[in-house]
Amino acid sequence: MIAFDIRPFKGVGPIAFGMTPEQVHGLLGAPRMQRPSPLGRRDERYEGFRVRYTADGGLTCEVTFSTACDVLFAGISLFGDATAIHQLACRCISPMKIRYSSSKMEATNGSLSMISMCLAFVSSRTTSTP
Repeated sequence: MIAFDIRPFKGVGPIAFGMTPEQVHGLLGAPRMQRPSPLGRRDERYEGFRVRYTADGGLTCEVTFSTACDVLFAGISLFGDATAIHQLACRCISPMKIRYSSSKMEATNGSLSMISMCLAFVSSRTTSTP
C-alpha cells in the first residue's frame, strides 16, 4: 500500500502543488491512464489515486485518493483509523455540518470541510461509522 502524508497548502507525499506532469512522472512513473477532465484540465490516474493539472499551464492542482492508499494527516491515517474524522473534528475550530450520536458520526450533507486545516472529505452519499 502506498502511503501519502498531507502537507497543507503544499502537496501530498512526494507530489507538490504546482509540479508539471513531467516532474510527477519522474517521481511516480507513467500514469496508467490520462484524459482531459471537465473545464479543460488534465487527469492522470495511478493505482489508487488521481493527479489533476490546471487548464492554464498544466500544473498540479489536485490529488484524490481511494482507500487503496494510506493517506495521513497530522499522523492520523484517514482511511485506516475509524476515529480519524472524529480526531480531526476535535482539532478544528468550526467543522461544518457534523452530527454526532451515541453510536455514529456522519457528515449530514455527504461532505466535511475543515477550512482551517485545508481538508475536505467528500462522498456521493452520507456515510456512517458504527
